[in-house]
Amino acid sequence: MRRKDREVTDPAIVEKILQESSVCHLAMARNNIPYVVPLNYGYIWEDGRLILLFHSAKAGKKLDILEENPRVFFSISMGHELIQGERPCDTSMRFSCLMGEGEAEILREAGQIREIMELFMKSFPAPPVMEWRDSLFSHMACIRVTVTDWSCKVHP
Repeated sequence: MRRKDREVTDPAIVEKILQESSVCHLAMARNNIPYVVPLNYGYIWEDGRLILLFHSAKAGKKLDILEENPRVFFSISMGHELIQGERPCDTSMRFSCLMGEGEAEILREAGQIREIMELFMKSFPAPPVMEWRDSLFSHMACIRVTVTDWSCKVHP
């Protein structure tokens, strides 16, 4: 990272970004052509490694690309606020971001999908009590990204 003064390694700040953001931009590529989608996400820590979780329709372009090439890049950001300068070049932006690389795995088993969807529902402020219909999971897939490298940057 070029701006070492903005680099963050504090796990508490990384956790804050993960908890307070709601959208992750997930990038993938097919035939060297990039494709990026904004997705809601959940996450877990597994043996000290960040795992990002996404839900999806059972079929579509995103899954087709990931089946061919599971390598992904992600970006999660928050706290965007303009810092108005006296001159145009003095103007800047406050932000916090977490980004990195990973390997995607498509999950299609109903039990795995249920577990991830329950995790998603717990992340909402007041999770409603729900009964899941098993038939719902036959129309869904989930994507599990094991993060292999990441960086975090904050411009206060």
